[in-house]
Formats: sequence, C-alpha cells, structure tokens
Amino acid sequence: MVFPLFLLVLSSFLASGSANATATGSQLACQSLQKGSLKSIVSTSGSLYEAGATSAWSLLNANLRPDCVVFPRTTQDVSAAMKTVYNSKATYAVQAGGHSAMLGWNNVQGGVLIHFKNMSAISYDPGSSSVTFQPGLTWGDALNALEPHGVAVAGGRVSTVGTGLLLGVGYSTDTMREVDVVLVTGKIVTATATNAYSDLFRALKGGANRFGIVTRYVVDAIPTGTKADKTWYGGQLVYANSSVDAVLTALSHYALNVNDPKSAMLLYFFNSFANDTISPLIVLNAFFQGPSLPQSIYGEFLSIPTVQTALSPLSYYDAANLIGDPGAATPLVELFGASVLEGSNNTQPYRDIYALYAELCENFKGELGGTTLSFTAVPNSQIVAGRARGGNAIDAPRGGFNMIQFSLSLPLGAQNTSAGLEQARQNFFKNAPRTPGLPLYIAESDKNQQVFQTYGGYEFLKTAYKKYDPTRFNVQYSNGPSGL
Repeated sequence: MVFPLFLLVLSSFLASGSANATATGSQLACQSLQKGSLKSIVSTSGSLYEAGATSAWSLLNANLRPDCVVFPRTTQDVSAAMKTVYNSKATYAVQAGGHSAMLGWNNVQGGVLIHFKNMSAISYDPGSSSVTFQPGLTWGDALNALEPHGVAVAGGRVSTVGTGLLLGVGYSTDTMREVDVVLVTGKIVTATATNAYSDLFRALKGGANRFGIVTRYVVDAIPTGTKADKTWYGGQLVYANSSVDAVLTALSHYALNVNDPKSAMLLYFFNSFANDTISPLIVLNAFFQGPSLPQSIYGEFLSIPTVQTALSPLSYYDAANLIGDPGAATPLVELFGASVLEGSNNTQPYRDIYALYAELCENFKGELGGTTLSFTAVPNSQIVAGRARGGNAIDAPRGGFNMIQFSLSLPLGAQNTSAGLEQARQNFFKNAPRTPGLPLYIAESDKNQQVFQTYGGYEFLKTAYKKYDPTRFNVQYSNGPSGL
C-alpha cells in the first residue's frame, strides 16, 4: 500500500544527567580525536567548525558551542569517534538534519558534536524495491534524488527536516527494513526485524536518540510516479478566523470517520505578531490519491467558506513540496510541545485546546514572533499497516486521532523566552486536553512531557535500553527524551 502522504511530521541548559560529565572529559576526547586517525575530520575552530556548530534549525541549539565537531564519512568513523567519547566520558550530541527544537538534542555545549554533513549518499535498488541512504540527507534531498525513478520514501512533511525523524516518530519507520547502528561503546551492528538485533530494531522505531547512532537506513521504495504523473489531487484551503469552531469540528470528525490510506491532511492555526497585533491564519493542506477530494472524506472542510482556495491535480512531488518550512532562513528561537486528541462527535476538547492556545498568544503577543497549533490525522489504517510490518515502539492502540503540535518562535534577535512565557508554555502542556492511552509525537514534544511514558511499548523500551546501554552512558552524557 502507499502510505499516507505526510504522516510522517527550557528550563535547564543541559538535560538531566549530562552535567555528570566533566569539561575535562570532553576536552580530552577532542584532544584524542585530533591526534588520532580521525584528525582530518575533526574541527575545533574556523569556518568548518562554524558550519557544523551553527547549523541547527533552532537558535537555541545553533548558539551552543561544542569543544569539537567530528564530520564522519563512514560508519567506521562514527564508531571510532564514539569509542573515544565513551572512554573519555564526554558529553556529546549527534546532528543529522538539525531540525529539533529541544535544547541540546542536536548540539552540545562544551562536548563532542558528531555532524553528518559528509554522509548524505542515497541509492535506489529497483530489484528489491528498496532505498538505502545515510543520515545526512534531508527529506527534500531524498525526494529530489528518487523522483526520476518514480518512487519516494515515507518521511517528513517538510523538505528541510532530516532523517532523524525516522527514529522519533515510528509511523514512517514502519517502512524500515535494515539499519546499521553504532552503539554507545562504538560497536557496529546491523539490525533487522528478524536477526539477533530485532529488539534493537524495534526500539529504534520511536526511541529517538537513546539506542545508538544510525549510519545507514534501508527502507521501502514506495511507487509514487514522477513529476509528470498527476495522480494526486489537493492543495490548500485558507479559512477566516471566524471559522475556528467549524474547522475544529471538522478536524474531530475527520479523525473519527476517515480511514482511507489514500487521504492525508495537515491543518494549522498560525499567528504572526507585530506591534502587539496578532494576524491569524487557518490553513488546511488536503491531499487525495485520486482525481478529486471526495465529499465523503473532505466534505465538511469543503463546506466551510474560504478566503483562498488552491486545489488542482498534483504529482506526489508537487504535493510533497507544497508545505514549506514555517521557520525563517535565519535561525530563530523555536520551541515545541505536543498533545493528542481522538476523533469524536464531542468536539469540546478541540475547542478547549484552541482556547488555551489563543489565550497564551494574547497574553504574550508582545514577546512572540509566530505560533502554530497544528493537527495531523492518523487513521487506523496506518496503525494496522505498521503492525503488519512488525510494529514500532510507540505501539499506539489504534488510529483515529490527531497528533497536535504547539510551536512558537521568538522575534528575530531574541535569544530566550522570558520566565513568564516559559511558565505559560508549561501550563499549556499541563492543562491542554489529551486523550488518555494515546501516544504523543516525540519529534514535536517538549522535553518535560515524558513522551516515552505515553508509548504502548514503554516497558519494552526500558528493557531494551538496559540491554544495549547497561552503564546508562547515553542518558548520562547526551540530551534526549527522559524516562529510560
């Protein structure tokens, strides 16, 4: 089957435990790396260092200053670097696409940054209908490389997002076949669903950066056609802010009723801020693999008056490029948080979460540059398809829900949130309605939200982590999700 189009997308300076590493450990690691076999790919200053140290998408991470940056070219380079990091007890981070909004998840202050700038190869094997790629790619890179072959890979809905998403969401990881992994000790293993590392393979599908560094992915090649194949239909509908209630109702009903794997949607409420004035926008990105948007699926959205409608036949390539990165070209302070709501005829939880969002925006309109409350529907057909391929660590009990992301950015030049705004963010996560038993989306969550604990596979993850990192090195010396 063809997977739905886009279903897979600061309270402390260092995350819990990472302060246990001394600056000496990181400095010794960098000194050792500079003198050893990796010296030609290690940088501590200059233009190459700056290119790696400042390339993170969020300014919070782009401002961090690692002691050194390692630019590996092979899996063996990553292994050698991790052996040095491990033996030196050095803090470290790994950066692929760099699109995380969590402080320290893709950069590090005073530690070792492993940067995949030089590992961006991709190849397509029509014989096995598979794609092999390295972690330095973005999804836009993959899309462009594969389009002439008429195939694509299941990945991010925004082209600038990196392949680290495969470890952070689980739904697109259901197309993974094989991965090469460097464990914390530097040991290299290949994990599949059926070999001796099948538990590691499953743990990586949702376990984020906690189970090792993936240096090679082999995934399904999904037939999508070339640019000339206009087999999709859709685009964008823009609504006036007076339609908030109608749009929220349609969102809840869509998640409840739609189970067609040929349909996909992303809806977001976007606010821009200037001179204490809020400019709101409601945008629906709707797609269907067919000649039109069926009334049976999109009728409720189509019945709401729009201020702008742009619908047409599309190729998969067209559709995948339609959603731009909401971030600016110049890095800004960006912060994420998440919730999840089931589809239901009771739409009050949707109105409640929007009311909390609107209240925060109004109260802090003088501090904000932009905010987004976005909804991505996950149909039950997606969960069933994933289970048929072995499942993932998220282990959602069912589909029929909306993944919800709350993101905010500060104005250009702002370096950090005020204490009041940060407290308001945390209060939002505490008070926002959330359907019990459904998982949060880790790639778009706040680090304090304890996402692993929302997974159906949480106990499995804890067992797997104990097996593959018995000294708990990763959680002590790198930032990432807590709870293991």
